Amino acid sequence: GGATRKSNRRVKAPEQSTSNAYDPFRDFEGGPVELFLHKVFYHVRTNFKLVMSGVVLAVLVLIGAVSYRFYQESQERKAREAFDELVGDPRLGESVESTAPGARLLEEYRQNHSTEGAQRRALIYELDLYRQADEYDKAGDVAKKLAELLEMPELRAFYYYQSAVYYEKAESYDKSAEGFQQMLTYAGDDPFMKALGLFGRGRALTFKGDAEQAEQAFGELWAIEEQDQIQDIRAAAAAFLIAQ
Repeated sequence: GGATRKSNRRVKAPEQSTSNAYDPFRDFEGGPVELFLHKVFYHVRTNFKLVMSGVVLAVLVLIGAVSYRFYQESQERKAREAFDELVGDPRLGESVESTAPGARLLEEYRQNHSTEGAQRRALIYELDLYRQADEYDKAGDVAKKLAELLEMPELRAFYYYQSAVYYEKAESYDKSAEGFQQMLTYAGDDPFMKALGLFGRGRALTFKGDAEQAEQAFGELWAIEEQDQIQDIRAAAAAFLIAQ
């Protein structure tokens, strides 16, 4: 028989890839700062469109912010100039027969000038307008608006206190008690302000007929430890309770 031929083909083992990812900084000679700068500029070159898009976007944002700032300053300047002309109007005088015309004038000003400064100025004048006319319920409403508009806690406490006092004069005791409570929220740990708010709240709740809540407010007043700073308020509170 014929001899069986064996294939002399050899199966080649798969070649293993020994190539590594290209590192453009592999042979760089220099310090770490130079290497960092080279990497930054390399990144800019290889991603030029992306980098330029970011730069353009940042410039546009900056231009927008600056333009808005100038716009705000321009609006505030116009609001001040308009208010300077407004304050001489006889409808805002001390001896007006009715507060309605002056209140409408100030409301129109607030609608035409929406800056925070304009809103505050108009409300302060409106508060004074109602106070002079003894329209205490309306004065309380305006003082409350002012308190809600302001950010500084001390100023918010001050105008909440004013709103509570005006509501008390108007015999709106529910609103008065709430105003004193809001004052206490923003008055912080100052013992004098705390005593003032608690005395006012206890007074309003007493007039309202809520004896339990009033007793609690007065109890918190007596519990304040810094008695030297609140002697006058404690004496006035004691005199108030004796008179009831």
